[in-house]
Amino acid sequence: GLWVALLAGLGVAAAAAAAVLLLGSEESTDGDAATAGSALPPGPPAAQVVGRPIPVGDAPGAVAVGGGGIWVANTGSESVTYINARRPRIRDRIPVGEDPTAITIGPASVWVANFGDRTVSKIDISFRRVTETIPVGAAPIDLAAPSGFVWVSTEDDRVLKIDAHTNAVVPGDVIRV
Repeated sequence: GLWVALLAGLGVAAAAAAAVLLLGSEESTDGDAATAGSALPPGPPAAQVVGRPIPVGDAPGAVAVGGGGIWVANTGSESVTYINARRPRIRDRIPVGEDPTAITIGPASVWVANFGDRTVSKIDISFRRVTETIPVGAAPIDLAAPSGFVWVSTEDDRVLKIDAHTNAVVPGDVIRV
């Protein structure tokens, strides 16, 4: 479940840090003949900020694009920030459940997995407000919203199906994984 994913992530981070330390200790040769046959490609260019950053909530994480905008789940402020795709100065902050960790777009709604309070929030795209909060029993980790249904994976190794019209978990469609 979640602990395995967290431990795997820590392992990857530790391996990356070790690689940086090992590679960083070599002298730079700036593409001379000594590195021409090296198995390691040159690193990426330094990250650059292009344009002006757009402020969102605390600890932004998951991002979805659709419904005329960019939707950012802010884990630290228990909110979703809507940013108008054509005019980024137009923004709305929408309160959702505790620890929003995943977000997806359906035909008329944005769906948010709230890990901390074990719910899924449904946001109306037109009015940019939560219209329904659906308890899912276990902490939701990820979700997808194709054609009238929302599929939600949970920390207890289940996949649930929510009917997007009734906003209810479909009891016969709970899958153990």
